[in-house]
Amino acid sequence: MAGFRPPDGSGALRERLEEEVGDLFFVLVNIARYLSLDPESALRKTNRKFRRRFQWMEQRLNENGGRSRKRLDG
Repeated sequence: MAGFRPPDGSGALRERLEEEVGDLFFVLVNIARYLSLDPESALRKTNRKFRRRFQWMEQRLNENGGRSRKRLDG
């Protein structure tokens, strides 16, 4: 994310956070399966949607001569 800097944190904290995020992914995949959805397909569609939105933003920035980009890179 533009301008976002994750906390440095200790190695132990980062490891714990990674474990928690992994648990969240695991739960979400199982919810999708419970709903008879294909989690991989859902993720692919979301990635395509993100790319479309990001490309749209880049086009708008290029139309403005990149003036707004400095604020995003902040």
